[in-house]
Amino acid sequence: MMLKFCSNKSMRSIEDYQRNQVDYAYLGDNKALAMTYYGCRLLIDTRNIQHMRIISHGCYEPAVAWAIEENLSSGGKMIDVGTNLGYFTLLGCKLAGHTGQVIGFEANPNIYQMMTSSVFANAFRKRSVTHNLAVFNENKSFEFTWDSAGHGGGRIVNSSNQNLEQNTAHVEAVKLDDFLKGEDRKFDLMKIDTEGSDPFVLDGAKTIMQENPGSTVILEWSPRFMAARGFPLDEAIKLIDTISKEIHHVTKIGSMRLLEPADLRNIHHGNLLLKL
Repeated sequence: MMLKFCSNKSMRSIEDYQRNQVDYAYLGDNKALAMTYYGCRLLIDTRNIQHMRIISHGCYEPAVAWAIEENLSSGGKMIDVGTNLGYFTLLGCKLAGHTGQVIGFEANPNIYQMMTSSVFANAFRKRSVTHNLAVFNENKSFEFTWDSAGHGGGRIVNSSNQNLEQNTAHVEAVKLDDFLKGEDRKFDLMKIDTEGSDPFVLDGAKTIMQENPGSTVILEWSPRFMAARGFPLDEAIKLIDTISKEIHHVTKIGSMRLLEPADLRNIHHGNLLLKL
């Protein structure tokens, strides 16, 4: 099967982000190998309902994939906070090429092993550095919980009113301003998806963001998730206004809407693109 990977980014449509037929192999023990629309092999957990479109079309969050393609070029560097199964990690490795690099962080120990297996299967080990760590605004240990049949990636438990799900583990969290050293502090694109802990990640990376003017940050915006993790909405809006020169709402493939900080109150769930 010929896979499409269009180089003309401005002409993208939903057809460019999906396959026309199933390209999938079940390996047993709830594991399967699926082919992404951009031509990489991805190991997935078949219980994870969030990734059924990867099985059927090789596609997951196509608007985010488009935004990454628009802002990461050959030889570039991407920091992927919350890699999950590695769908965007592999895309970053593909776009950055053999002269670029992706630095990935994933707290879930089970998902991390699957992600690194996918990196190996695509011969991207020289293009990536991965860490089985959570990212926060301080260096500390957390209890971490996830639901195998749901999001898969899970969340840190830093609020007393959070209930544990099917699986738990203790994980180490790092502050990017402290953890990243030397050349690893330089990036063209940072993608953050941490199930509501995104503002904590931003707060712990303010210095390296100041060191990388003109770079791009793509993150999930969910006031409900942030509240569950204990980060006040007003503080999150102020933080984003402080670190970014432009705030965009990624609405669909090929479309973004420029926002004022106050507009964030009206977005209940979505993806933001920040220009530093």
